[in-house]
Amino acid sequence: MTDSAVPMLVSLDLLRTWKFYRYFQFELVEPAEDALADDETYHLILRRGDIQLYFDRTDTDFTSAEHLINSRSCYIEVDDFDDWRNAFARSRMGWKMFYPRLGEVADHPWGRPAFCVVDRDANLIWIVQRDAAPTA
Repeated sequence: MTDSAVPMLVSLDLLRTWKFYRYFQFELVEPAEDALADDETYHLILRRGDIQLYFDRTDTDFTSAEHLINSRSCYIEVDDFDDWRNAFARSRMGWKMFYPRLGEVADHPWGRPAFCVVDRDANLIWIVQRDAAPTA
């Protein structure tokens, strides 16, 4: 088995979060979709290929100025960078200046192409081309 890490992000509305990420080829792992609107449901797990995202329901609006500095983020390295980019760029999503937002592809300090996605709860997700060279 391969070790992995799962980012823990936040969601004001788990059903809304699921509807957002399914546009980008994420699958619902748990709970069942009909449980997402239930007040007793506190988490959501999504998967796209080997990438898994975990969302905790929150009452804090991280898009507000007072809480924005505490928003969550994650860094995802992918082999098929173009496929990931196309999943976001070719969606019917109405990208906005703030939330949700899709960043342009650029080379960043880590030296590889990357773009960011900011979802409706101000979670910042970096999608980065995996380095083909093994790390020392």
